[in-house]
Amino acid sequence: MKRFCIAILGATGSIGREVTHWLGAAGYSLRLGAIQSEALQTLAQRVNAQAQVVDLYQQEELDAFCKGCALVVNCAGPPYLVLDRVARSAAQAGAHYIDVSGDAPVWHLLQQTPTSARDWTAVLSAGMLPGLANLMPDWLGVQPDDAITVYSGGRESVRGAAAWDLVL
Repeated sequence: MKRFCIAILGATGSIGREVTHWLGAAGYSLRLGAIQSEALQTLAQRVNAQAQVVDLYQQEELDAFCKGCALVVNCAGPPYLVLDRVARSAAQAGAHYIDVSGDAPVWHLLQQTPTSARDWTAVLSAGMLPGLANLMPDWLGVQPDDAITVYSGGRESVRGAAAWDLVL
């Protein structure tokens, strides 16, 4: 396994499961977090990861989840309720941050009251169109002379928290 730990919050959701499988297959040490204990334990066993039940609205649980990780990937939602809560816990723990949603509200909150973390990187809206699709060529190892075809459209299947965000 690769040495540093990546924490994935919302690991049992549709996006969280995909991120977990990608990073697990790449050999990273993972800490998976979610509210659903049984689903979390099952997923963690499947990818040989640490499981930690965490309620992101409980600050102490969230801080403990982020502590000791180099990167926190937030797949939990809905973003209009989560806002900058996970980003700030990650920054406080010294972990970089990727949010599959985040979007403008989180960016504005982080701009209004910046974290005190030095050399901290946050990537917002990583799961939105085109989002992670921009990272795929690198992940697949596409070389500059290779060709890759990407199809994109305005109709996508969404579930759970992402559906609430689209409605809003």
